[in-house]
Amino acid sequence: MSFQIGFYTEKWQAPHHSLVQLLLKKYPNADHYQDEHCFLLNHSHGSWQSNDWHQTPESILLCFGHPLLSQNRSQDLKQLNQAQLNVQALEDAQGSYLLTHYNTRSKQLTLCADPLAIRPFYTTEFAGGTLFANRMKPLVEYAPLTKRNVDAQLEYALLGYTLGEHTPYQRLRASLPGEVLTLTGQSQRFSRHHSWHHLASKPGENLDAGIEQLDSAFKQAVARYCADDHHFVSTLSGGLDSRLIASELRRQGKQIQSLNFSRSLTQDLWCAQQFADSQGISLEVIAVDDTQAKTCEQRLGQHWNSENFANYHDVERPQLVWSGNGGSVCVGQIYTSAPLLDAIKTGDTEQVIDAYIAQQQAIVPAALIDDGSNQQLRFKERLMAALAKYSTLPMSKAWQLFLWENDQHQHVAIPFEEMDQFQLDFYLPFYSKGVLDAMMSMPMEAATRHGIYMEWTQRHYPQMLTTPWQTYPEHLPCPLPKPANLQHQWQLALPKGTRRALQHQGWQSCLNGKPPLKRAAIAARLLADQLGIRDASAHLKFVAQYQRWR
Repeated sequence: MSFQIGFYTEKWQAPHHSLVQLLLKKYPNADHYQDEHCFLLNHSHGSWQSNDWHQTPESILLCFGHPLLSQNRSQDLKQLNQAQLNVQALEDAQGSYLLTHYNTRSKQLTLCADPLAIRPFYTTEFAGGTLFANRMKPLVEYAPLTKRNVDAQLEYALLGYTLGEHTPYQRLRASLPGEVLTLTGQSQRFSRHHSWHHLASKPGENLDAGIEQLDSAFKQAVARYCADDHHFVSTLSGGLDSRLIASELRRQGKQIQSLNFSRSLTQDLWCAQQFADSQGISLEVIAVDDTQAKTCEQRLGQHWNSENFANYHDVERPQLVWSGNGGSVCVGQIYTSAPLLDAIKTGDTEQVIDAYIAQQQAIVPAALIDDGSNQQLRFKERLMAALAKYSTLPMSKAWQLFLWENDQHQHVAIPFEEMDQFQLDFYLPFYSKGVLDAMMSMPMEAATRHGIYMEWTQRHYPQMLTTPWQTYPEHLPCPLPKPANLQHQWQLALPKGTRRALQHQGWQSCLNGKPPLKRAAIAARLLADQLGIRDASAHLKFVAQYQRWR
């Protein structure tokens, strides 16, 4: 895990000098470079145990993540760090990455995000130049950025992500998937080194060939991530994504220390334990009251350390953790319900977005937001505009790309904001370009309800299906019996501690919230919730999400 920040300017101003002094004081051991146009700083936690900074007499390359051109990350950076960033070589890059390249002779700066911008770059105007970083919070602090983007705040509160390049702050932009920003002199140019739109427009593979391509790409990504290591740490839930990763690691002869964060008497815990026992995988169970109160990344940072695990240093790179992010959405297609699929068949953008809003229950609480009805209308219009970007494609492929380039594009960016707390990085095989290529080559309809996922695992990983697993509502059910007394994760009641935390956040919003929040209405619902007159948890969750970036 590394923190990258820098700026590019035609001429240094006083704020540039002040910022450099501040950063070098805060990160005295960080790699850094400066000349008359550019300043670069990279502060690494050493997760990958290889340099994030590669420098030649002519150029500098910074890397956040792993391009995954090969198993050797250092060799990858050497291959990419030419006089100009070797963008052509990225066609075979299977990882998630942010690359920052600077030619010290031509004074050209290039920022390059991976094909989904899983690791995005953020940019804002700063003292006549461009300030950039791989996290939002430092830019908000140093720019500084005080005005909120109300539209993006509402998107985050209703969907859990912001659309496209939106961020919760005005004047702060997130990179788009596969985007390249080139800065030279007074010139600023955005381009794309990868286009899913182009791939989606090609004739697809038949299902059998597509599944074989998917399996080959997944195995290749896992092997490249593994390199020569033999011991790994991974989460292990009761679902399929982490189970599939563990199955492939075991197939390659690797040893796994797994962690499960669950409540007792749940399918998630029981299914994970059954699978771990059947495969000889070490499983550490950390009991939690609310699985949603903290991110998995936060819990890993809190619990996965040498004090809690005697075998911590058996893992060659203990700050790297396997993550199943991307599996359920990109392969399992969990955000395409039966009503939404019916809307997709009509080919009508408005019907699709109406079905999505209903599915996600993404309704603006008019009682808590000024001009709520118009806010809902504008929210819907932004969703329709985002989907309409793919209007030349069949609606099924347009919908697939909409989810990838919006929901999934932002999916891991939020935990990365907190990397100073947990100081971990992640292997993300489901976001491998090859895996996504394979999914895009097959009919989206076949992926719904975990259809392709189950066909793939039945063919190539039957060992992972010998013990029960937890399934999503209305998706293909697990045919193996589970104890009747186990709760599904979607059946769990809101824990008292979580409710109290939401109430506390609500009162903070009453004191500090700004329009369009209606503070008096929030206070009324808080009182009703605390007195037990009315369950206002849905409204309190909305307020907490809306105020997440205050």
